[in-house]
Amino acid sequence: DQLKMLNSSLEEKIKERTGDLEKNQSIIKRNYFKALKSLAFAVDERNPCTDNSSKNVSELSLLVASDIRVSDREKAAIRIASLLHDIGNISIKDEIFLKPGKLTNDEFEEIKKHPAKGAEILEPIEDMKEAVNIIKHHHEHFGGGGYNDGLREQDIPIGARIIAVCDAYDAMTSDRPYRKSLGHDKAISELKTNYGSQFDPTVVKSFLNIIDNRRNNKYLNP
Repeated sequence: DQLKMLNSSLEEKIKERTGDLEKNQSIIKRNYFKALKSLAFAVDERNPCTDNSSKNVSELSLLVASDIRVSDREKAAIRIASLLHDIGNISIKDEIFLKPGKLTNDEFEEIKKHPAKGAEILEPIEDMKEAVNIIKHHHEHFGGGGYNDGLREQDIPIGARIIAVCDAYDAMTSDRPYRKSLGHDKAISELKTNYGSQFDPTVVKSFLNIIDNRRNNKYLNP
């Protein structure tokens, strides 16, 4: 009887400790993601033209990820990568990053380093390996010729292919130091023109459907 009572007491303590551990892990995860969002906000704040860019790209990327039914694990990585996809821009000098005119070839080569720089910044964080890989390749082209590694088609992580489309749309519909917003219609036209060459056709199809529904208030933020 004493042994049964001892086992029962032990089981209750284990359940109690397990509940406390799960609660603490949940708090840590929430704070971790809040820290990432703050970091993304700081990156956007560097340039007034990119205000809310990370948030916009993240929301669109998650909608596409859900629509084409990527795995929960991939979606979690996309959530982080979409927020921090441009973190490598903090390594670019202001005279290049904030230049109001056309970039020289050398200056553009510096801009092209930001995906690799972003991956380098985040690489030491053990739990972010998949997100880091997405960030590194979000400027690859579906048909080849992108940067940094010249990957093609399915060799490009699905998260990177999704962010490439959402980021391009956000960039084209936002003011930049060197040009005004191209507007929604022009941005959509560019996505269609580069369908299959720069952008993944499956992702573009999903995005066009989502952005149309979103503009008609049929989609809420994820």
